[in-house]
Amino acid sequence: MPIKYRIFQDGDESGIDKLFHSAFCKTRFCQPRTLEFWDWKYKKRPPRFIPEGIMIAEKNGIIVGSVIVTFHKMRFGDQEFLFGGIDDVATCPILEKRGIARNLMERAIEFTKNYGADGSVLMADPGGHARKLYKRLGYIYKIYYSLFMKIINPLKFRKEIFPLFPFFPLFYLLKLKAKRRKRAKNIQFEIQKGEQLEFIKKINEHNKNFIGGNVYDKNYWHWFKVNRPKRDKSINLAIKRGRQLIGGGSILKSYTLILKYYLSSYVLADFFIDLESRIYDIGYSLLNKLEAIAAMESPVMMAFVHDNHFHLTRLLKENGYFSIKKADLEMILPISKDFIQIYESLKEVKKAWLPPLEQAGF
Repeated sequence: MPIKYRIFQDGDESGIDKLFHSAFCKTRFCQPRTLEFWDWKYKKRPPRFIPEGIMIAEKNGIIVGSVIVTFHKMRFGDQEFLFGGIDDVATCPILEKRGIARNLMERAIEFTKNYGADGSVLMADPGGHARKLYKRLGYIYKIYYSLFMKIINPLKFRKEIFPLFPFFPLFYLLKLKAKRRKRAKNIQFEIQKGEQLEFIKKINEHNKNFIGGNVYDKNYWHWFKVNRPKRDKSINLAIKRGRQLIGGGSILKSYTLILKYYLSSYVLADFFIDLESRIYDIGYSLLNKLEAIAAMESPVMMAFVHDNHFHLTRLLKENGYFSIKKADLEMILPISKDFIQIYESLKEVKKAWLPPLEQAGF
């Protein structure tokens, strides 16, 4: 029976979830997820659910391929652009190399163009074969990110990943290498609740110094950083001197399936310090506080960082993190003339990029 291509219909959620795990969890590492996470990420995202953005391949009534497109604003220089984010390019393993992914991606790109987006963005395995397909489809701009990791709760790490315990002493020694610093004084930490308008404003101002970061309005922030499923929750932490907000950070809870064992972790999603406060080791104190909060539930802290993000890279290394170079790859397909023009000018600017965490699976 030939493969049928269509858009999302109510009731497809379970089939998409089964396809996701068969496609991405067939290797030794994957990020498993729940139907609650899928429902939150796609059906509850603001401003509305767009079923036309979910492309499906079906054979004999079974979903054998999928691509999902969502839309959000990204900042490039002083301008904001609407981007179509590509998620879950999945094909049933026994039907790979039959053109399913290419057919679905072509439909997704056409939908993105018709929606009026300025570009399309996705995250890919730097060593994976799908990277070549994306390049042929026009994803010509490439940005690499390093993965930083640190064991913040050794006993919990041993409990969750007992078969990997022989490697545990090595990682713990890396933690002990962390540079000792004095804690900053006269500061207060405050977990953000309620509207968080000042916190959102500060992050948007900070992200102007980088390339490709998300543009947060109130609705998008509360969806992505507040009203997440309990299993995949976010913690937003402000650091203040008196009443003045001088920095902050947010972490997202995640899970990795290693062989048959689940390793929980927190991912550093946002991190900002006012320029005039950086000389007082505020960043060190903020990172340590975020680690202490995360360590109550998870054994590992992670961060995806662009090589030009010198301040954060140095801070993580001095705090005992080890890194894996070129662990993730962002690829961009330019669509609008305005975006192509601004991107060409940005290529000469040595600014750091911010990763699109939605497309990284968070």
